[in-house]
Amino acid sequence: MITVIIPCLNERANINLIKQNIGLFNNCKHIIVDGSSRDASSAAFIKEKLNFIVTKPSRGLQLRKGAEASNTKWLLFLHADTKLNKKNISDIYSFMLVKNTFKVGFFKIKFRNKLILANLISNWANLRTKIFKLPFGDQGLLISRYYYFKLGGHPKEKIMEDLEFILKVPKKNRLLLNSKISTSFRKYQKNGIFLQGITHLFCQIIFLLNFKKGLIHKIYKKNEK
Repeated sequence: MITVIIPCLNERANINLIKQNIGLFNNCKHIIVDGSSRDASSAAFIKEKLNFIVTKPSRGLQLRKGAEASNTKWLLFLHADTKLNKKNISDIYSFMLVKNTFKVGFFKIKFRNKLILANLISNWANLRTKIFKLPFGDQGLLISRYYYFKLGGHPKEKIMEDLEFILKVPKKNRLLLNSKISTSFRKYQKNGIFLQGITHLFCQIIFLLNFKKGLIHKIYKKNEK
């Protein structure tokens, strides 16, 4: 069995999408990890009978706490604004049926926005993932619970948690799945397409150069509106 782990922060508007994603599985568990939202998310989760826990607002911590609260063989980490489809579900089950206990799987990505720039950004992300096998959180992450904790889990910091975790996995054990998941383009639209892209890339580079995470977080948050 698999547990879908969804970190949330003020994601009440995406509750229907979360329910749709969970409903695509024949049999799964789910854990929503709310980072102390201020949009009455908890009341909405209770109303919709969704399983959730509450933590401090830090995505790395939220992902880790979700994994700790799980009890299934497989874990799927998924962002609240990501939309799964039937091909994704088929890829997930195929991955779990093979001996992939010590491997991780992730999807190609596309944005739910028809802008040419959105398409260019997703194409670059898919090319980067194909060449370097360095996915980010919005591409989903499929992994066995055993391997997740053997690797030490996600760091508790608020920044670069997805990149730091995937770098623990040997490149040969990182598998790009065939299908694409769709996600929101909202951060680019809110913060500016060019500025968001440049800031994200710059933060990735200085992270790989071992700059302090506190500095990286300040730079990243400074661009957010």
